[in-house]
Amino acid sequence: VEYKDGKIVASNTAEKGDYTLTVNVKGSTTIKDTVAFAVVEGSGAETAKVTIVPGDGTAVEATDFTITKTPISVTVKESTLTADQIRVFKGKKMTISGATITKIELTCTANGTAKYGPGAFGAGAPTGYTFEAGGPNGTWTGNSTSVEFTATDNQVRVTQIVVTYVVAA
Repeated sequence: VEYKDGKIVASNTAEKGDYTLTVNVKGSTTIKDTVAFAVVEGSGAETAKVTIVPGDGTAVEATDFTITKTPISVTVKESTLTADQIRVFKGKKMTISGATITKIELTCTANGTAKYGPGAFGAGAPTGYTFEAGGPNGTWTGNSTSVEFTATDNQVRVTQIVVTYVVAA
């Protein structure tokens, strides 16, 4: 972490947490001071996105399945994969894993908390998840190699998943 161009800048490898920056100002009088601050968002590392669209024309009924688009995998338990939807049945899990994930954007077939919508995960949504009350989109933000969603309120039908992840150095 350094002070550069009037800003405190965290390197690509800086982790979230508390830091102390010691500043030496030179001139006619030397001032030495310590400033405490926190890195609160992300690691500053380079990220990339992968878009996962369900199905390749093959439907998988009421079973476990995994869709992989390197380096991310979406695993769903006891649900259905159609040509254009991941159907996460009520009470079942969808896990997105692989690299260090910083953001997951879901597009569903319904809006808000309606059946098939992004809010139907209810209490089974991971910490850091929000959704549009009047729209089909849900977003999780955080920092994890595995994020689990459980459809507690109703079935959720997902048509697209965009995952932002940290690119390994």
